[in-house]
Amino acid sequence: MIKTKKNVDYSGVTPALVDLVKDVIAEGDRHSYTVSKVYAAYNAAFGLRDTPQTCGTCLQKRVRLLAAWLDGLGDYAREQILKREEELRNETPTAGNEGGDVNTGPQYDDPGAPGYVPQVEGTVRYPMSEGIPFDFLPYEGTIVKGTVTRADGSKIRPGMYHTAEGLEIVIQPGGKAVIREVVEDLT
Repeated sequence: MIKTKKNVDYSGVTPALVDLVKDVIAEGDRHSYTVSKVYAAYNAAFGLRDTPQTCGTCLQKRVRLLAAWLDGLGDYAREQILKREEELRNETPTAGNEGGDVNTGPQYDDPGAPGYVPQVEGTVRYPMSEGIPFDFLPYEGTIVKGTVTRADGSKIRPGMYHTAEGLEIVIQPGGKAVIREVVEDLT
């Protein structure tokens, strides 16, 4: 795996850029490269102004770097969530808090609640029967296969989990997941 530079700035990332990078990576998986798209995504992601080149090796390298960049974006988003949770834990009580020592902690289900931690861009949040909700990032072209982490950014052990909505999430090593409807046997 190619490592991206440590000083990549993810703070200005837009959903359109993420979509473009995912599109370029999907084309690269099919060994089909659009030079202008590859370089547009690469230059925007890394804040560069490289001149497009048509050499196959150059295109493949940039697609690999974009894949690593996308992985880094997920890590950055999880770090931001953890930082926000830490900030919420360390906040001083507001004037309306009579007890003064009550800390509600992070909230994952109610966007209006104090301490709400939003989901990462492009993910679907599934409330679980027990514990912290799961954030599911579907693969391009599907809504039932993808990767999953807890809403707090922590990894999930492989296994079968049930959502509060009655869906079943089967998780493989590495966070790969498949979502299925639970079908009850009535016989």
